[in-house]
Amino acid sequence: MPQRKLIPHVVSNQDITALSPKNLVSLAVKRMIDRNISAVVITDDGTAQGLLLGIFTERDFIVRVVGAGRNAGKTRLGDVMTRDPETLPSEARVIDALTFMRRRQYHHLPVADDGRVVGMVSIRSLFAVVTEQLEDDVHECVSFIFGSSYSVDKDQQHRLVDSEALRSHVDDAEQREALQLSGLGGASVPQCH
Repeated sequence: MPQRKLIPHVVSNQDITALSPKNLVSLAVKRMIDRNISAVVITDDGTAQGLLLGIFTERDFIVRVVGAGRNAGKTRLGDVMTRDPETLPSEARVIDALTFMRRRQYHHLPVADDGRVVGMVSIRSLFAVVTEQLEDDVHECVSFIFGSSYSVDKDQQHRLVDSEALRSHVDDAEQREALQLSGLGGASVPQCH
């Protein structure tokens, strides 16, 4: 079963919201509200094509602006952004990205190649793709066991995903860790590959 990658399975044709470190926090908050996003990237020239300098997230706003008693209309992003954030390469496997972000307790991370942002991922979007892959893997196992004409509707598939059957076919330590994160991990039984 092929492992999903950040590009194209999570990041594809994203409209990256980028600002300059000179922009005010209030502008970043307005953009996040208008675009229904939780983080913006900060680049040297304030464009998505610029060199990545930092990231500004909802958490940064709460802790470094509101919690610190700063005025969002007077505070520059360069003063409160997370500088030089870790990034994920575009060719990273989704499961690796999820594991990395969980271990570091990140909610959002830029995807960058050669210092240039190509996307942004959230732990929520990664988890959704991993869940989808696990569901596809369960379907593949069921088809292998019962034949390709055997059909599993979405309700049955979700019950399988929540069962021991899912845990039984996971062959990768990182996938097992993702299952533990999702609350589906448990005893190991023979694989169905």
